[in-house]
Amino acid sequence: MPADIQIRKIKPTDKPQKLSDGGGLFLPTTQQGGKFWRFSYRFTGKQKTLSIGEYPYISIAEARKKREEATLRDAGASIGRHSHAPRSSLYTSHNKSL
Repeated sequence: MPADIQIRKIKPTDKPQKLSDGGGLFLPTTQQGGKFWRFSYRFTGKQKTLSIGEYPYISIAEARKKREEATLRDAGASIGRHSHAPRSSLYTSHNKSL
C-alpha cells in the first residue's frame, strides 16, 4: 500500500503510471501529472470503474473509506436487485394488460 510521500514523489513521465493500493483501489497518473483515485470492481459479472476524486483533494484515507462505502453499497444493491417480487405477481385477475 502506498504512503502519501510515495504518491507525492510520482513525477509525470511520457507514459501513464498506475499505483495500486489493493482491493481494487488504484491511482493512475496522467502524462501531465494528474492523479485521480479510481476503484475497479465487478457487478453482475461486468467490470466497472468508479471515479473517486483527484489527489491531493481526496487523501488516501478518504479514498479507502469511499472504496469501502462503494463496496457495501454495491453489495446491498446486488442483494436488493433479487429481492423484488416476481413479474407475474404484478398481474391481477381483473387487469391482464400489464
